[in-house]
Amino acid sequence: DSSHWNNQGAWLGYQELMKTIQEKCPGVQPLTEDDVTVSACELLKVYNGKKYSENDLEYLVKNPSAAEDPSWFTSIGYSSSDQWKSYRYYKNAEEDLPKILIIGDSYVWMFLLPWISESFSETVFIHQSDSGNLQQMLDVLDPDIVAFAGLENTVENAIKQIASAVH
Repeated sequence: DSSHWNNQGAWLGYQELMKTIQEKCPGVQPLTEDDVTVSACELLKVYNGKKYSENDLEYLVKNPSAAEDPSWFTSIGYSSSDQWKSYRYYKNAEEDLPKILIIGDSYVWMFLLPWISESFSETVFIHQSDSGNLQQMLDVLDPDIVAFAGLENTVENAIKQIASAVH
């Protein structure tokens, strides 16, 4: 749609993000097209009150080993100012993988997290509006990787928020 990726664009964004992560952490193994089932789908959308459809591709992980745990944030006493409640936690059955903390925007949490979580033992996402919780996330998760992922037009403001949140 006009405000977010479609699935095919999200898959391309995922590949680029994981390529960047691999530059810093070469052992991280991203999903490939062999790891997903790709099928054609029709997305029904509404924008400015008008309905339309869009042909797209759907990417489903064939053998997922990570699962979302919605109770994790409650268990650590997380207090959020994120109006969308977009914070997410995934636990992977493969516990020897690195842990990642991602600070970002809706492009990440609405599309990429199920794919990203397959490459990490624990994946935590907080929206950039919750960057005041960054230190808590660092203390609780003790991540191997911290990444910011968002649109270019949000980077400057997010970096300022994140920089002011780190002690």
